[in-house]
Amino acid sequence: MQILRRLAALWSDEEAVTSVEYALLLVTVALAAVVAFGHASEECSSVYNRTSQVLQDAMGAGCSSG
Repeated sequence: MQILRRLAALWSDEEAVTSVEYALLLVTVALAAVVAFGHASEECSSVYNRTSQVLQDAMGAGCSSG
């Protein structure tokens, strides 16, 4: 009987619901951050590779010693 009372108290406790809502919100924000940083990382890598290629081409287009 005591277990049923505790379960009923947990069922009617709204603080736990608020905690779950905050946890779900935190997970959603964390997931969005991971996706955004993953995309930004790919973009930064692409910019770095393009810049590196342009610099290598510019160095190769200079005066040759031959």
